[in-house]
Amino acid sequence: MIRRDLSVAPNRPGWFLICQSDHAELSGKLATAWKPASPGRWEEFPHILQAITHHDDGWHEWDRVPGICVESGAPYDFTEVPLTSMLIIWRHSIEISATFHPIAGYVVSAHFCWLLANSERFVKTPWLATLVENLWSPSTQRLLLQQRKAVNSVKISLQAQREWLLEFAGALPSNLTNGTAHDMAVASQMVGFLKEQLWRQIAFAQESVQKGAGDRLWIGLQQLRFYDWLSLWLCMRERDEPETFEPPAGKEVTFTPISTKDPWKAAFHVDPWPFQVESLDFVLPGKWAPMQKYRSIAGLASQWESSHQIEGKLVPK
Repeated sequence: MIRRDLSVAPNRPGWFLICQSDHAELSGKLATAWKPASPGRWEEFPHILQAITHHDDGWHEWDRVPGICVESGAPYDFTEVPLTSMLIIWRHSIEISATFHPIAGYVVSAHFCWLLANSERFVKTPWLATLVENLWSPSTQRLLLQQRKAVNSVKISLQAQREWLLEFAGALPSNLTNGTAHDMAVASQMVGFLKEQLWRQIAFAQESVQKGAGDRLWIGLQQLRFYDWLSLWLCMRERDEPETFEPPAGKEVTFTPISTKDPWKAAFHVDPWPFQVESLDFVLPGKWAPMQKYRSIAGLASQWESSHQIEGKLVPK
């Protein structure tokens, strides 16, 4: 769930709660409307679009009954969800995506692995920082580059993938020592998830190659990361400064906020215009709740108002 600060009046501060699946749906809408780098892009690769549109479907249950932070009394924003719950949600999202096509499973799995290994919020001590630095050392990055080249080749063999995985897994720590009990518990979950998903990605890659989609694995991951961040940027808060985005293919694009004086409306100039339509409208449904300390989900549910939405519009400059 995305927790967006939104005051409906000067004396009524509150939060607008947006489901992760609605954010992901906006990702898919942006991807669909974006001018293709080549004709028939999504017609040829519909399963990557499915991965973009559904990459957060594992959040459905959490968003229906969101957790409450004991310290702050606020419903958890997606950036605050405890690691154990987050990994359960991510695994569910990967399982759902894999039902569309192995390339969708690969793209979503690789996306979450990247998020986990680059998440500062789980790395709060020097010991964990050192661990993560070792996970993504130059030698490890070299192995990742080798794997990327391999999965993009139609000549890939399962044996070659297994050899790569064994080498990469060897770079991950097998014995976690010298840290606090909490640090080692966090590290164990992180490393366990990475190893588990690396095996899954190899299986997804092999199936994708067999189905003729092996050359789309890396670009599919880049596309998911781009449209995911663009949608999050639009969803997370009201914007008052321009932001420039670099798509996987094509020129940089700048989104400049247009003042609306209405918290329930959002508008942006986009330059250069990257979409196939003359303008692009979008809607963010959600629940509004007063900004206060809640003790339970029941208390929050008794206060939230569900018949709200933010209406957005993108127009050429």
